[in-house]
Amino acid sequence: MVKIIALCLSFMMLPVMLVGTTEPKTEPQLGQPQLGEVKAYKVEYDGNNVFLSKDVSIMHDFGSIYCDEAKILLEEDLDDNKNKGIVAEKIFLHGNVCIDTKDGSHITSDDAEIDCKTGQARFTAIEPNCVTSRARLNDGAAPVKTTAKAMRITLKKVNDQYILSDVQGEGAVQIEYQIEDKDGN
Repeated sequence: MVKIIALCLSFMMLPVMLVGTTEPKTEPQLGQPQLGEVKAYKVEYDGNNVFLSKDVSIMHDFGSIYCDEAKILLEEDLDDNKNKGIVAEKIFLHGNVCIDTKDGSHITSDDAEIDCKTGQARFTAIEPNCVTSRARLNDGAAPVKTTAKAMRITLKKVNDQYILSDVQGEGAVQIEYQIEDKDGN
């Protein structure tokens, strides 16, 4: 088993990269997606948490995360004694949060908290902003746009891909969608 954790710090405010990999890689358990590449201008690590600020970019099994600041609570994955890897227990995001999932869904908010074990996420917005979610209900269907002051979203693994399986809006909920007729109009 090979574990590689590289933390490159720069005192000149140049981009910083935190990369963690574990070999041999096995498929993560449902509800425990793995962290991939993590980038930010400033990175701090205290042994249990990673603090990221300025132009944060996190590649995750469920997609790409972008924000101004993030805190990642780490947990040692003890489920598989042969493959102890570092996984995120929770991810806290703040400022200009944008998540692009691999299924093509797009979520924006001011703040978010993601529980990586359960796949539950809570997104909030500061007035006058709203949380916005764009997702396709079926392959090839027109996207559904949902806006609200806050949203609870569940990510679920289906066919080796994480999808939005449940979206609950709170406060000033608005849903927009377009129905196409048989001619595509």
